[in-house]
Amino acid sequence: SYPGSSPIAKKGRIVYRIGEPITRETLAEYRPEEAFAPFTPEAESKHRERFQALVDLVMGRINVLLDERHQRDETSAAKKRGASRFV
Repeated sequence: SYPGSSPIAKKGRIVYRIGEPITRETLAEYRPEEAFAPFTPEAESKHRERFQALVDLVMGRINVLLDERHQRDETSAAKKRGASRFV
């Protein structure tokens, strides 16, 4: 780990947690039925709800793998959006 602003690492502990896989079958309900160009304003506009639902699924799966102190606080997360949630 890098304490403070020191560029010198100190001994730390890393924990790897592996959750249940997200299968193609799980993703099927989030996949738009027609072709689209990823990361375009048109795709974002047309498929926003599906994309957001998929992000929520992935983030939820990650969240349960974290130590409780690092898990998303559902009450304050609703108040803050974007990177400001982490600052």
